[in-house]
Order: sequence, then C-alpha cells, then structure tokens
Amino acid sequence: MFKFIRTASLAALVGIGALAAMPASAEASNASFSFGIASPDGAFSVQFGNAGPRYHRGYPRHHQVSHCTDWRAVNKARDMGLRNARVARSGHRTVEVRGWTHRRGHTAITFARAPHCPIVARY
Repeated sequence: MFKFIRTASLAALVGIGALAAMPASAEASNASFSFGIASPDGAFSVQFGNAGPRYHRGYPRHHQVSHCTDWRAVNKARDMGLRNARVARSGHRTVEVRGWTHRRGHTAITFARAPHCPIVARY
C-alpha cells in the first residue's frame, strides 16, 4: 500500500511540475487537467488536452452569422447616431442605410458585407 501511495504522489508531483512549466499561450488554449480514481478497482488517470468544442450559450457555431446582414447594418447605424435608419439599397457586397442626423441632415452610410460591418462610405 505504501508503494502505491508513493507512486501516486510522485506522479502527482510530476503532473503539477508539467503544468507549472507550460507556457502562457498553452494555458489560454483550453488545456485541461484531471486526476482522480476512475473506477472501483483503484485505477487512476492523468489527462492533458483539449476538453472539446465550446459553444457560446449553447448555440452551435453554424448558427452564428459571420457576415454583415441588413439588420446588423441598421443597428450599427443607429448606434452611430443615425435616426430613422432604414435600408435604402442592399446588394451582394454592400448595404446602404439612410437616415438623418442633427448636424448633417439626411445622411447615408454604406457598409461592406464583411464581418463586423465595416464602413465603406458616409455621405
């Protein structure tokens, strides 16, 4: 029994030492560590590696839209201070949103269809 405890404690020390020696970039990439008795017969396991795919709030990744949609462009224009924002023209590469501001009067903002709706033109 003493030999088993000695072997388990030595394995734990080696595992903790390996965790301390890992670089910061590896710690940020979902490294997981588990140590415990896995079955009633006394077997134990030490596992390193990725825990698997992670999803935000339970939604699968394929339901997340990465390009700029019409409603995202309108929301971004409203956040930029455009009042009564509406889609004036929607194409394959751009979305034009029109509205008005207090300083400029009638204004149009053109967004690209890329992620995060980058601004192409404002007139």
